[in-house]
Amino acid sequence: MATAVENAAAPRFSILIAAWNAARYLPECLASLRAQTLADYEVLCVDDASTDATPALLDAAAAADSRLRVWHLAHNGGQAAARNMALTHARGAYTLMVDADDRLAPDALALLDAALRNDAAADAAVMRLVCFDDEGSETEVPVRTGRRSLSGREACLLSIDLSMHGLYALRTDLFQAHPYPETPRRYADDTITPVHYALCRRVVLTHATYFYRRHAASCTAALFPEKLDFIAANALLRAHIEGMGFGRAARQRCEAYVWANYVSLYRRFLMMRHSLSPEVCRMCRSAFRTAHGTMRPLRLPRRLWMQPSTFFVPTFTLFTLWQHLLWMAKGRPRE
Repeated sequence: MATAVENAAAPRFSILIAAWNAARYLPECLASLRAQTLADYEVLCVDDASTDATPALLDAAAAADSRLRVWHLAHNGGQAAARNMALTHARGAYTLMVDADDRLAPDALALLDAALRNDAAADAAVMRLVCFDDEGSETEVPVRTGRRSLSGREACLLSIDLSMHGLYALRTDLFQAHPYPETPRRYADDTITPVHYALCRRVVLTHATYFYRRHAASCTAALFPEKLDFIAANALLRAHIEGMGFGRAARQRCEAYVWANYVSLYRRFLMMRHSLSPEVCRMCRSAFRTAHGTMRPLRLPRRLWMQPSTFFVPTFTLFTLWQHLLWMAKGRPRE
């Protein structure tokens, strides 16, 4: 028998929230959704086996607002898996995700709705991204294009190296056909965003504001060995770009992004290696060695070849020697 929710008219937006031990910030996130000036939405929350007050907070919120539904997982499956579970229940015309420690501006859904209604060919509407911290500091992350409307291919190319971020409302059928990759467990957003944009007829930029909280527990602040997921995520991004067949420009842009990330991550490893256990160091070096062998140097643009810090060195042994030399040249002692 169909439930009352299933019989209800489909909402304009479905909002996915994956929550794990988010009790400190979750009330602020949910309050920002209740404050929306456009009320035609549903909130699909998955508690990813939290051990704090998150389950109770979600249940109380669901009891107070019929637009919010909650599922509790017995085992922690990671953010992507939790979002994907919520995604299977999405009924809205468009779907967006909100992290449990972030929030939306009160008019965010209304502005997304207006932008999508004003352009019948728009399959995605991009939000304005503002980063903030617990001290009240705010910084906007700009989209590096002066245009307000892009083809799906143009948006895809910009998103490869994060010239355009991945916070958007997307047609739900496209979202459900291409959910978040669940391996690796981190950085799923970065790998699926170019795919989502590529599927769109048109992508519009809006003034709807998403507030992203920066704090020590953020995925972006992860340390080794968890940070190695970034290498795997970049490899998956490359596979997506190659699979879409967008041509040389997209492949070159992707390879430049992957290589620059690889060098940056290795240099961070150099900085932290003395604080890591021998086992973790061996794990990291093995992952770096394997990833180095997958690089496509002929795709790298001249600007990377010309910079000492990102100069491509053909073998991993020579690469590590080169990076150590650069490290010592800056006054850091060799291990």
